Amino acid sequence: MKTRGLADFRAEYNIWRKDLAEQLGLREAELERLELTGEVPEAILQALTAEYQLPQDYFTEDVERAAVLAAAAERYEPKNPLAYFFKTAFLWYWFLGVVTYAVTLPSTIAVFFSYEISDSFILLENICIQIINIVSGIYLGSHILKKTNFRGSIAAYEFLYPYLPGIAVAGIYSILSLVFRTTSNALPNPSAYADVFSIVNPHLLTLLFSAVSVVLSIVYLAFLLDTAARAQGAEKEKRLKILCGIALGSQVLSYIAQMVGGNFFTADALTWTVRVLSFLLLLAVLYGALFGAQKSPRLNTLWLTVLPIVAMALPMVVSCIRQFLK
Repeated sequence: MKTRGLADFRAEYNIWRKDLAEQLGLREAELERLELTGEVPEAILQALTAEYQLPQDYFTEDVERAAVLAAAAERYEPKNPLAYFFKTAFLWYWFLGVVTYAVTLPSTIAVFFSYEISDSFILLENICIQIINIVSGIYLGSHILKKTNFRGSIAAYEFLYPYLPGIAVAGIYSILSLVFRTTSNALPNPSAYADVFSIVNPHLLTLLFSAVSVVLSIVYLAFLLDTAARAQGAEKEKRLKILCGIALGSQVLSYIAQMVGGNFFTADALTWTVRVLSFLLLLAVLYGALFGAQKSPRLNTLWLTVLPIVAMALPMVVSCIRQFLK
């Protein structure tokens, strides 16, 4: 147990040792001895308590325990945890959007003024964005732990936060794109609608699909955070299976939509390699989240940290290889 001494009192009230010694009628050397030993004689305790209106337990309170209780008192448990996580995820995505926009602003300005941008610069931008996404997952978990009484595996899954939501909406995005393209081609009087897709797609459609993807990603992330923080035992395993099943199914739907769209098979060997590796990494990440952390807790760093980071970094590695081979 750590209690306050005369040195702590002087530091808190910003009093010089010489001045306090004169006030208490002590020699400065005697006051220094009391500070070193931690003693607070009854006469001095009473004098300081009366003079500075100190709490009665000022020199006897366990300051370390008081600090822990004070920190816990600042945390709170929301009445509606899922709504809280939804709000937190929304703010998190909004912040990521702002930072990402700031990173890509130089190239945006260059395009606007018709300046040529090197592939290396674009690659550097993408690497920075990936690093931001990865690091932000750590921040999100630590922020929630610091501000609330939630525990569970909220921090252990920190590298899944930026990875799984994007995977979980890939199928929806691909299907929406395919439906719009198919509908546009099937409209009556094709000549009247020949340019609809080419006009809408680069602007309004891209914005619309991005907005839908972000909203769905936020919803997915909120459920993931809620599961990591509150669910326990069989209920937690059940909810994680549902969330991971959504991510896996969405990725499969994305591939199917690309096949139906006709562009899936027109890819080079490197692209096919990336697809296969990405899918295998997704399966490994899902296995680690569902079973690996329980069956092999010593490999938690592999299941919940290394594999998600590798899965996120794979596209950047491939881009670097393409750039090097040019």
